[in-house]
Amino acid sequence: MGRRDPVTPEYVTWNIDHDEYNRAEYVGVMGEGHPVFYDPEKRSTFRGRAHPEDERITPVEGSEESLGVEETVGEAIERLGEKTGWESLSEFAREHLESDDRKNESN
Repeated sequence: MGRRDPVTPEYVTWNIDHDEYNRAEYVGVMGEGHPVFYDPEKRSTFRGRAHPEDERITPVEGSEESLGVEETVGEAIERLGEKTGWESLSEFAREHLESDDRKNESN
């Protein structure tokens, strides 16, 4: 079993209170404390409000940001991090950042 961040829960297993986001991937926790998710169907990210008492997330209305036409998930994660920084990143986010790094090194 992997190490859990003592400050932020592993939101990857929490339920999202919106059927529209049932395939969303947990990205990480932004500097202001909001968990962030990526929706592959919409190619967009959104922030969530955590409800630890029953391990669920409510999407924050108006927080959805679409990826640019040619923007990768890794680039979107970097762009979001430039706003407030990241408290923590999920394995999903790290894989996309590393994938982009390898792609850039081969060009």
